[in-house]
Amino acid sequence: MVRDKYGYLYGTTMQGGAYMGGSVFRLAPDGTLTLLHSFGGDSDGGFPRAGVVRDSFGNLYGTTEYGGAFHKGTVFRLAPDGTLTVLHRFRGPDGRSPASGVVRDSRGNLYGTTTQGGTADRGTLYLLSWKPATPATRPTR
Repeated sequence: MVRDKYGYLYGTTMQGGAYMGGSVFRLAPDGTLTLLHSFGGDSDGGFPRAGVVRDSFGNLYGTTEYGGAFHKGTVFRLAPDGTLTVLHRFRGPDGRSPASGVVRDSRGNLYGTTTQGGTADRGTLYLLSWKPATPATRPTR
């Protein structure tokens, strides 16, 4: 899980949520649990095995092990307003089944690994280059 400056914790469940494909949640310091996104297992992905990372604008980034357009997993961004954007849909040659989460560098690039896919079907190491955050990705107050 990842914590923000107000003490809220953010994490994922591999199963459950409204569609049983896993979820992203927020846990308040007082113990209140809020469901931020339920994965359907299709276009938005499903079964997020790893946690999330957070940027300075409050966006959360993570992976789903399955789902997406090619049913091989996704990398996603969840904005503070609840909008989920699929940043990458794995196809197989570029990897599949990303069981680990992502790591962000100081420029906002995302790095991760997949357990399968690639040229020998033994997994991949990937980099998603990312543009700096724009006002559209910043939380509104």
